[in-house]
Amino acid sequence: MLVFTQQALAGGPPDQPASKTSRSGAKRVTFGPTAAKGTATVKGSDQSAKRFIVMYRPGTEKNYNAARVQRLIGGAGKALGLRIGRLRRLAIGADVIEVERELNSADIKRLKKELARDPNVKHVSVDAIWTPLGTPNDPLYSQQWDYHSSGGGIAVEGAWDIATGLGTIVAVIDTGITDHPDLNANVIAGYDMISDPIVAGDGDGRDPDAHDVGDSFQGRPSSWHGTHVAGTIAAVTNNGIGMAGIAHHAKIQPVRALGKQGGHQSDVLDAIVWASGGTVPGVPDNTTPADVINLSLGASQPCDPAAQAAVTRAISNGAIVVAAAGNNNTGVRYATPASCDGAIAVAATGPETERAFYSNFGERVTVAAPGGSGLWPMESNILSTLNDGVTGVGNPIYAWYAGTSMATPHVAGVAALMQSAAATPKTPAEIRKILAYTAYDTGLGFPKGCSFDFQCGTGVVNATRAVSVAAGHTPLPPAPPAYPGPTRSIDVLRSGLELTGLSSSNTVPPTEATFNPDDSLWYAIDIPPGAKHLQVKTWGGAGRVGMFVRRGKLPTLGDNDCESGDGATTTFCAVVAPTPGPYFVRLVPLHSGTANGFTGVSLYVSFVDNLWPRNLQAKSLRGKQGVRVTLSWDSGKKQVDVYRNGAYVRTVRNDGTATDSFRATAGGQASYTVCNTDTTECAPSVTTTY
Repeated sequence: MLVFTQQALAGGPPDQPASKTSRSGAKRVTFGPTAAKGTATVKGSDQSAKRFIVMYRPGTEKNYNAARVQRLIGGAGKALGLRIGRLRRLAIGADVIEVERELNSADIKRLKKELARDPNVKHVSVDAIWTPLGTPNDPLYSQQWDYHSSGGGIAVEGAWDIATGLGTIVAVIDTGITDHPDLNANVIAGYDMISDPIVAGDGDGRDPDAHDVGDSFQGRPSSWHGTHVAGTIAAVTNNGIGMAGIAHHAKIQPVRALGKQGGHQSDVLDAIVWASGGTVPGVPDNTTPADVINLSLGASQPCDPAAQAAVTRAISNGAIVVAAAGNNNTGVRYATPASCDGAIAVAATGPETERAFYSNFGERVTVAAPGGSGLWPMESNILSTLNDGVTGVGNPIYAWYAGTSMATPHVAGVAALMQSAAATPKTPAEIRKILAYTAYDTGLGFPKGCSFDFQCGTGVVNATRAVSVAAGHTPLPPAPPAYPGPTRSIDVLRSGLELTGLSSSNTVPPTEATFNPDDSLWYAIDIPPGAKHLQVKTWGGAGRVGMFVRRGKLPTLGDNDCESGDGATTTFCAVVAPTPGPYFVRLVPLHSGTANGFTGVSLYVSFVDNLWPRNLQAKSLRGKQGVRVTLSWDSGKKQVDVYRNGAYVRTVRNDGTATDSFRATAGGQASYTVCNTDTTECAPSVTTTY
């Protein structure tokens, strides 16, 4: 049986028949009865090095003779308290250098940073020992379809030729972590940020112990969700046991924010800020701030100001925030923190590079990643580290989960690889852009089942391409195209207009993969300043209609301001205080049984026009006597006031035009607006040059 996570999390189970979600029959891989929990010792899990390769920007390497190189590395050595020597120049124009002792991950990162202070240093890499090529020797690696370059995977093997995550830290804000021999060597100190002892279930509130004690509640077994997420990111690799991690030389920083029944938003937001290096009252500062924050969690609500503030703070601290899009098969705009500005929202795909049926979608999704099909066979889902305890902690195992929670750590792991490969740390915005641009596959286009109405980012994240760009080995590809929208005309409506006899049908029965925007009828409404009570409704005729209304952009099933449809032809959307500008209306032909769209439907649009001046235009003429400006506008009350550069000029009778003359000795600009007399009911300002 498939093992799924708890429903409260963004990686919670897709809706499945009860027989498919039973935990008791789950297929798992265990270590066997003699394996002691958490006792495995793994060699080589934390890379160290003495020799490095310093690459220069093209055309500058000839300027780096022995003396200049020695000054470069001498300055870095002084900053780190190390002696560094130059060994030789390579054929590619790079230099091999050696430090006096083995450097650990943190010191390697510091060395790279110091050398990168020279603007001509393009990249610093470890002069690693190469061995005959092969895949990781972890016995379960063959079952990790999600890592490979075919079958819906992220093509991580090519990325490992460039970076393995060395020197990076990924915070996993989740249920905490359990001891696991395929994880322990890559886990550093984190924090338990749960403030409510009842939710925490460990007898106290916040403390430095981020271990997961179980989140079982009212008969539901514990999920060990954080352990599963962490394994995908940084399971110890090439240790001869278990599975491989994407950034297997990165460090996992567990931050426990979810317990029984989930977790309070306040705890999660504190966890986000703390993980990024920000100060949280009453909690010791994080001395090892995360480069990447994985948020395989969330709430079914739009991003609120508090959540946005935490995400913004983390990003300003330099952390890359990666969040699950959610598992409700709806617009990601209803998921927090994925819908917050700056977060990298991740949708889920299956082994055929298709959008998983449970995955949220929409314009705010950045990229997709393997999250599992959510269906049988279990091997079509995501294998990772887990624990077999039903309520409390048991033995370390492996199991398959499915959800956007499982997709998110793929992207977090790739982000860690990118930072590890970069000569200087990339900003969160740069990482987001590289991920998005390299995910689009020009040969395949967007993933299956992803379309104008079911947008799932630019494509499935491609680790090899993303890491190569981050390392400076290949240029950033062009921006991906937009999802194809409607090509049919968009008719303009006015208030009080009624259209009758509207009909449309489906070219094919609409599904997530085939829903065609050209089957819809499209309309635009221009809302003037001061208008109120916008109403759009349909009725009559036969069939089924879905109506979507959106301000400023064409509405999709995942992104709109109002949607209506009850299985018949009567729909209604209302906006009490519409923002001036265009609104778009979409009538979607729906399919069911005998109905294939709609016929003979009526559409009516109305709003209260409070007669504010609008469509203001200004034309200027400069002559010997000064400047003369002619103004024209539409609508407004009987008398209007004219303002120039914010200052009152005069009141005129409203006949839609006025002139203004003033002396000017040189050219310049003047800003005008027209308002109903003695009110703030004004047309948007316009500027004229004279």
